[in-house]
Amino acid sequence: MARYALLTRESSNRVFGAAAPALLAAEVEALGEHLSGGLDRGEVVVFGGLSYFCFEASMVTSLDTFILSNLALARGLFEVVDGGALRPVELQPLEFFASDVVTIQRYVGKTNEQFTHLLVNLGLAASRSADARAASGERVSLLDPVSGRGSTLNRGLAYGFHVAGVEVEQANVEQCRGFLSTYLKEHRVKHKVSSERVRNGPLAGTSAFEIAIRPASDAHCQHVRVVRASTEQCPQLFPGKRFDLIVGDLPYGVHHSSKRGSGSPRSGPKAATSSRQRAGGGRVESTTGVRSPEQLVATSITRWRQVMAKGASLTLSWNVQTLSRERLGNLLTDAGFDVVIHPRSFEHVVDRQITRDLIVGRVDAV
Repeated sequence: MARYALLTRESSNRVFGAAAPALLAAEVEALGEHLSGGLDRGEVVVFGGLSYFCFEASMVTSLDTFILSNLALARGLFEVVDGGALRPVELQPLEFFASDVVTIQRYVGKTNEQFTHLLVNLGLAASRSADARAASGERVSLLDPVSGRGSTLNRGLAYGFHVAGVEVEQANVEQCRGFLSTYLKEHRVKHKVSSERVRNGPLAGTSAFEIAIRPASDAHCQHVRVVRASTEQCPQLFPGKRFDLIVGDLPYGVHHSSKRGSGSPRSGPKAATSSRQRAGGGRVESTTGVRSPEQLVATSITRWRQVMAKGASLTLSWNVQTLSRERLGNLLTDAGFDVVIHPRSFEHVVDRQITRDLIVGRVDAV
């Protein structure tokens, strides 16, 4: 058995940085079952004032290197040799775009990009329809049903995924489109942007934009589609489409779907102007009349399942101070998902009002 050490990635957010070593340990052990020889004796240690997650493994294959190269919370991999010396192991991260596609955007309330990366990693590992294909360089498809300004979509693009999002706030959709268009232009990436608006029928009031990236070659083309609509309308918005993974950071009370009984998204400004933004991720709304995350999941999860491929995964993060893990797990189970049990907890404090956790479910039949 060889011993390895993963250097914890630093974070500009002090609170998240304090939680990072434990989150790295949880991430590695969650993905450990996918390593060829598994892992043993995992522990957080400090070398020279820096935090590492150390573990033992019988071998590190090319697939193992792929997994370890793309960890959200790790900066580098070392083999521990000669009584404690660290020998670097070359990593091969999956990068269709430079890391700036996920780091350039800065706005109050943006989810920490390392945490977003973690959500995608866990969803990818749980998705039987996607994990091996992504490792071999094939396209997989990701949907964020509460996409906001698109930070999860940007992480999917960096991995080479086809991505789609649903967002009820027009301003967020415009911000997402503006960022991607500008980014692709400035990086001289060939692309084509198109827009549509539905004026009649059951989807009246919805609008969307699409971006075909490197459209000259079907083999290399990536597709982006973001729709301004209620998340409950996913089956109508993506008819015949099946996604390999759904990843969403649930808003902490923000308005993400239309009023009950309404056939189109709510127009105009946000449901309230008294929303407070929290550093490190999550938008907080204290205004009444906005559905809670529990209500959002309860009324949308069966619709999300309708656009999932067989073996696909659903990964959600949320504030445990407003919704218990047991209750959210029951919502997934009742909708036919198998909840994935991880060796360690991902729960961590964002601030005094937000304690964030994540949950992963998989559907083996559609």
